[in-house]
Amino acid sequence: MTADPAASGGLAGDGAGRPAVSLDDVKTHGEPTPTNESAARPARILVVDDDESVTHMLRRALSYDGHTVATAKDGPEGLRKALEFA
Repeated sequence: MTADPAASGGLAGDGAGRPAVSLDDVKTHGEPTPTNESAARPARILVVDDDESVTHMLRRALSYDGHTVATAKDGPEGLRKALEFA
């Protein structure tokens, strides 16, 4: 049985059993390298969580990677922001 890296706190894969980054990339270059082109493109991401420290950390990390990030503290606010953000 193969463990799911996303479930254990690891890096999520591409759905075909391949990791999102290679450990060799991290060891050799110091920074992980995306294994597919779509991972390198900026995205618009909405983070919904009632823990402000989680949304703050995710906003910072995702913004640092070039993504546009909006946050919401609960479901109703998340739905409103999703409509505005779309």
